[in-house]
Amino acid sequence: QAIAGCLPWGVVYTFLNDYLSQQLHLSVSHSTAVVTALNIGATVGALGGGFLGQWLLNRTQCGAAAMTSVMGASTLLAVPLVIFLINPPSPLPSLGVLSAVAFVAGLLACITGPNIRAILLNVNRPETRGTTFAVYNLMDDLGKGLGPAIIASIIAGYGRQSGFTWAVAVGWTACGLLVLVLGATVSRDARSVQRELAGGDSDSDRDPAREARQDPAVDE
Repeated sequence: QAIAGCLPWGVVYTFLNDYLSQQLHLSVSHSTAVVTALNIGATVGALGGGFLGQWLLNRTQCGAAAMTSVMGASTLLAVPLVIFLINPPSPLPSLGVLSAVAFVAGLLACITGPNIRAILLNVNRPETRGTTFAVYNLMDDLGKGLGPAIIASIIAGYGRQSGFTWAVAVGWTACGLLVLVLGATVSRDARSVQRELAGGDSDSDRDPAREARQDPAVDE
């Protein structure tokens, strides 16, 4: 999920500004405005998605499963919006339309980020969370690092438009579907961890030495 989800961001952060100005013949200021609108939407999506995820966890019995549904659906909905920016209709829409589409695309695409970490936190015991997040961050960095290289190789064979479209469609579709699959088990996994922690806490409160002193059979 992390590698696939980061692949389209290689398009957005590395290539999209130049693509809009060179391929779609937008002015540099207009292409920058579209990318800025996408980044603003991404910031709003990350903040709003975090609040929404916390609300779902606190207010609903199946909060984790509901959260994965929102995450997967929002990621999938971002796909056609970014593809619209890469393959706009002719004549080219106005700057306002392109910026609005970019803003919504960024908002939807960034809901998953803060919530996937909350899910990992809830389904892993405290002693394994460090390793879990290390692996997740490694996969995240691999996606960010390999994304531009993979896209560049696709561009060499199929051109910029096809390469960008492929990266966004495959990357975020795979990411969204994998997040939706998490919904089948995430609530059960979280409850299992909570039961284990509750059992561990009750066991840790016991003092074997004190129990041995109080047991008559031990004195005999």
